[in-house]
Amino acid sequence: MALYRKLLLAIDFASDSEMLCWHASEMAEIHGASLSLVHVVEPVVTDSAFDTLPPIPVDFDDIH
Repeated sequence: MALYRKLLLAIDFASDSEMLCWHASEMAEIHGASLSLVHVVEPVVTDSAFDTLPPIPVDFDDIH
């Protein structure tokens, strides 16, 4: 029985994020687990009636 079935890695795109992703990927492979990455962004508040900006489009092909 695998020790882990699902792994969740919170990333902030800091300089060590690539190394952390590599280690998490290796750990997931060793345990036969799935790996999910999450990056949380706080909503941006504008001055006009405190509306939030629309979502920023992300091209996941650009992420290494």
